[in-house]
Amino acid sequence: MVGATDLAAILATLAGTLHRKVVVLDPRPGHVASGAFTGTADVVRAWPDEWIARHPLGARDAVVTLSHDPRIDDRALRAALAGPAGYVAALGSRATHAQRLRRLAGVPGLDRLTGPAGLDLGGASLAESALSILAEIVAVDNGRGGRRLCGGDLPIRATTAAAHA
Repeated sequence: MVGATDLAAILATLAGTLHRKVVVLDPRPGHVASGAFTGTADVVRAWPDEWIARHPLGARDAVVTLSHDPRIDDRALRAALAGPAGYVAALGSRATHAQRLRRLAGVPGLDRLTGPAGLDLGGASLAESALSILAEIVAVDNGRGGRRLCGGDLPIRATTAAAHA
């Protein structure tokens, strides 16, 4: 995750319950030292593009930008889209995402960028937003679209190799 925000703290806690390793990157000292992360994530004070260059991402990795600061988020998105990360997404409204797409025009892999991040659960709280984002990550990781089970015909449990890793 990029951006040591309150939403990132909740998302890290939820992801931890699924036994997912979480790293939160943020170059801002005040955010990193906020105390919001109580052992749920590795919180690293670093520019995300520099950290990603030192820690190459794989196809099972997800990158979500949450800082609301284009100077931070855009650097992370460029770095993540340059590699094979399986899920690359950005938080923000549709209008913010349209602005982001204009700023990043021409970046290789831009068609892989998901924005706004998350599934449409209709939630409003930070916890509901975190659940929405994590649900989308799980769906993508399992090759699913995240629709309602009662409306589908696929097996309830994913049978992909990702589900067994």
